[in-house]
Amino acid sequence: MGNELDRLRQLEDELGADVAVELIDLFICDGPEQLSTMRQAATGSDAEALKRAAHSMKGSCGNLGLQSLSDKAAELERHTEENGCSQAETHISTLE
Repeated sequence: MGNELDRLRQLEDELGADVAVELIDLFICDGPEQLSTMRQAATGSDAEALKRAAHSMKGSCGNLGLQSLSDKAAELERHTEENGCSQAETHISTLE
């Protein structure tokens, strides 16, 4: 958790408090939508849409210093690349 807080402080220092808060708010608002997109893609066997959503989540988490979540999204992206949508829900649930 310390690294995540350090990254958020670094964001605040680099971009200013207002921009850092805006990025965090955007993540909080978009996160559930991204998870929903992932679930819909997995249910519809749309591997490309699932990979795109996982890649987007990976980047969003990484930008905020949420490395653990970024790693989980990267794992979902890799899993989907290798296995399609098979058992994707297991990976998606780790992002909640």
